[in-house]
Amino acid sequence: MAMTLRKPGSGTGETPELNLTPMIDVVFQLLSFFLVTARFLPSEGILQTQMPEPTKATAAKPVENPEDIEVQEFEDVVVHLRMDGDTDSAILRIKINSTAVDSIASLYPRLARIRNLFKDSSKGPPRCVINCADDVRYKDLVKAISAAQQAEFPNISFANVRVGSE
Repeated sequence: MAMTLRKPGSGTGETPELNLTPMIDVVFQLLSFFLVTARFLPSEGILQTQMPEPTKATAAKPVENPEDIEVQEFEDVVVHLRMDGDTDSAILRIKINSTAVDSIASLYPRLARIRNLFKDSSKGPPRCVINCADDVRYKDLVKAISAAQQAEFPNISFANVRVGSE
């Protein structure tokens, strides 16, 4: 059987067409595969917390001098966060129980020191309660939570105590 070659321009005038049906089938199969196998995770950074309503309460036993702490029976380690001053020039004030902390950066070392005192305790570490005023910036609250987590407090709680009752 011999094969004949055609010369260009000597055809029937039909242009070849590309059949797209198989390609569209594959695209839909890939799309359905990825939709079925994909796991949609909640956005990172969203902290679903509900602050309790403000109440009158008293703080736990105070830590007078964090550098000279002896093992005491703490009910809670309370981290107080509040803003001082005008809205434009507000300054974050931090206290651990009744002891002032210089900055949010020095919060972790203080919490870690308190947490290390209870490594060998039979009762375990105290609960870390973060008492945050309404006007505290969200990023400062998250940094305080991170400091408590890095200090390895197993139980971190939230409180909302009125400023006058600290």
